[in-house]
Amino acid sequence: MGKPRLPDVEKQEMLDLPMLLLTLLLTALGLVMIYSSSFARALYESGDSAYYFKRQGIFALVGTAAMLAISRVRPELIRKMAFPVLGVSILFLILVFVPGIGRAENGATRWVSLGISFQPSEVAKLGVILSFAAMITRFGENMETFRWGIAPFAGILAVIVVLLRLEPHNSAIVIIACTAGAMLFLGGVKYRWFILGGCAMLLGLVLILGAGGYEASRITAWQDPFSDPTDDGYQIAYSTDVEGNAIYTADMSTEDKYAAALNAALGYFEAAGYTVENGKVTAAPEGAAMEYTVNIGGSGNGDHPTFQVLTNAAAALKTIGFNLIVNDMAQAADLFASYKSGEAEGWVAAWQSTNDPDMYQLYHSKGSTNYYEINDADLDELIIAARQTTDQEARKAMYKEAMEVILDWGVELPVYQRSEASIFSSERIVVDSIPKDMTPYWTYLSEIDQIQVQ
Repeated sequence: MGKPRLPDVEKQEMLDLPMLLLTLLLTALGLVMIYSSSFARALYESGDSAYYFKRQGIFALVGTAAMLAISRVRPELIRKMAFPVLGVSILFLILVFVPGIGRAENGATRWVSLGISFQPSEVAKLGVILSFAAMITRFGENMETFRWGIAPFAGILAVIVVLLRLEPHNSAIVIIACTAGAMLFLGGVKYRWFILGGCAMLLGLVLILGAGGYEASRITAWQDPFSDPTDDGYQIAYSTDVEGNAIYTADMSTEDKYAAALNAALGYFEAAGYTVENGKVTAAPEGAAMEYTVNIGGSGNGDHPTFQVLTNAAAALKTIGFNLIVNDMAQAADLFASYKSGEAEGWVAAWQSTNDPDMYQLYHSKGSTNYYEINDADLDELIIAARQTTDQEARKAMYKEAMEVILDWGVELPVYQRSEASIFSSERIVVDSIPKDMTPYWTYLSEIDQIQVQ
């Protein structure tokens, strides 16, 4: 079989009207969903509940105009652009791993900074679509063969998938693989190859989930959040109302959980002495207020890990009548000065500690950075006793008791905890002997005496 010839392509004078209408319908549906999910946050941040809806609407109009303009471009020109775009997308995927160019966020390296920041996976999607379309058009009836219908496409996908998996960016892999599959189906590839491809994707999914990591933890936490309350199910397993009853159930929708959380918050406000009427906080008890400000030293651009958490919390609290002001301060020195002087009503700070923490500095009445002004004789006694004993188990128990006292003072609200990874060789270490609740503050070194070697 010789090299397939490029078929003649007739110039398309008319738009595909059904496809155009379907695209516009899906775009409109997306805009409605954006408004539904963002109006509370938009109202809090900008005073305009439709802020994000309007902004995305502008993007939709620009995209639609670009789509119509591109539809008038001759297919031959687009075909010539296909492989250069694919090559550039692969180059961007490689640049992700170059220090100074690639940027990591939340444990994944998916961004490239070249004057502007963007995800190369978005360019890769376009590269795959254009290159696949060009090859399908070129190969024509030969798409039914392995040489022309499978091998070149599989080679391109393999390169893209490997690079995306290294980031990792599994959602992009799924989108690109499904898009490629749909194009090959329309291109005339035989059904048996789809069956084999589906089996390969299923095997890949099993291997990813079997290896653990965040993908597996998301699924296990979704299935049964109480199975391991130290993993991603923590928020659900330990979310209770003022009486200690669980506020979430497994059959709740996202909207139901949100409403349950707000109702539980009202219960806590009422227990604290606030007046609650008709689902809203209407008055504060003596010594309290209806509005508080929390300071964040995030350089004033919202990039601190707690900024979005507290912004979303503020939007939720506003719906029940309580006002939380999130003050993102441009200078960290101003944040330090605000809580050192005692003027700050609330602030965000990241307390670091060692594997065997010493609470004296932060929580003892004479601690050098006890900005909470805690003065508790029982807590002081526990901290001193923990510092003096060499019995690790005894210190561990004392620290836990001390944390209960600190929680009773109500001076701290844990917002987030950074994640760390520890790697062990199952050929050298008995995995079951590794601590099950490791954190940045309690690692395998804290129980090194318990770890067994093979």
